[in-house]
Amino acid sequence: PPKLDTSSSDVAKLAVGDSSSQNPSPRAEKSRKSFLSMFGKSRRGPSKSKSSQPEPSDDEINLQFAAFLTSTIKVESDSVRELWEKQYPTPKERLELMKNAQQGKLFNILGDEITPGVMVAQLKTNASVETLNLLKTNINDGTVSWLKEFREANGVSDLFEIFGYLSYQANQATFGNAASDGKKNSKQTNQLTEKLEACVSCIEEGVNRTFITVKDLQDNIEVVRNLLKSLEFVPEQRSRLFELLSAICIISPASHKVVTEALNHFKNVKLGVFRDLMNELKEGDDLNFKTSFLTFINSAVVMCEEIEERVKVRGLFLSEGLGDMVDILTNDYPDPDLQAQLNVFNEELESDLQEAGCTEDVAVDPFAVINSLWENMQGTGLEETFTSILYR
Repeated sequence: PPKLDTSSSDVAKLAVGDSSSQNPSPRAEKSRKSFLSMFGKSRRGPSKSKSSQPEPSDDEINLQFAAFLTSTIKVESDSVRELWEKQYPTPKERLELMKNAQQGKLFNILGDEITPGVMVAQLKTNASVETLNLLKTNINDGTVSWLKEFREANGVSDLFEIFGYLSYQANQATFGNAASDGKKNSKQTNQLTEKLEACVSCIEEGVNRTFITVKDLQDNIEVVRNLLKSLEFVPEQRSRLFELLSAICIISPASHKVVTEALNHFKNVKLGVFRDLMNELKEGDDLNFKTSFLTFINSAVVMCEEIEERVKVRGLFLSEGLGDMVDILTNDYPDPDLQAQLNVFNEELESDLQEAGCTEDVAVDPFAVINSLWENMQGTGLEETFTSILYR
């Protein structure tokens, strides 16, 4: 299958029917140097002090290794266990791996390449920014066999689990459950944000390479929901997030359905954030944000096969004043990429109005109708019900 590039220009083209794409780039020299600095460090030999503990026997090491695979790595299938045993065939290699695990440094002891099994183990024990960046590099540059082994070792599920946990932590921090100390809280928040951004980058690379499949997203619906929620937690990456969500939208009808269901959920549980995004679309100065947001809206609407579905998805945004915003943006921002997305929105809306029989003889302004209903709903407690009706 073709690879998807989630860059702004390519996703914008895809939203209006251009199917061009790019292949992922080869590993940069900078990444290789970073890799070697992490995994190529020389190791000192064991201490020979009289107080040091004697090394366990080979049989003891093998027993400990078996327990390590079960309790730490969470190996469940015989095939994955066999993969680990082949990768670390000698007691010496197994012992060093377990020692590194105790230090949170499950790095490849060969110091040249990291195997899929070690990558998964490193994710489980120490999902640092460096680990996630390294995973992104391997998803980008890894061979088919490397990616297959990573998947067989439950690497994709582990990545999704880490993303979910980081999203949970970010949500908790937003509600003030982080440390009470201001400086410590700021430092922890920055570290959490960096991890979340790195995790999103891994998912983005996986989608680009079609390594993360539609079935993966269908089986893990929280992933797309968390991508939308991340719009609140990593504001500097909002444009990238919208580009990624747009790319997922246009992969297939199945992936589009996952996104639209997540979008409806997002608006219901994060209405304040949703409105902040809409307000930024209207009043903000970031053209990349405006263009990527409108590209996402168009991707979500255009990919609907039935007019009823297009009306529902479009209504999620029209109910927050998108109609007026489109007019303002059309008049005030001559940027060609933004204007292209505005034209797509208007053309699709006009086409649907004609299909629904709303001709010039029946002058119905859908923006005015929905906005009027929404204004009348304010303060009645029926806002969520109204939104759900629009989506149906």
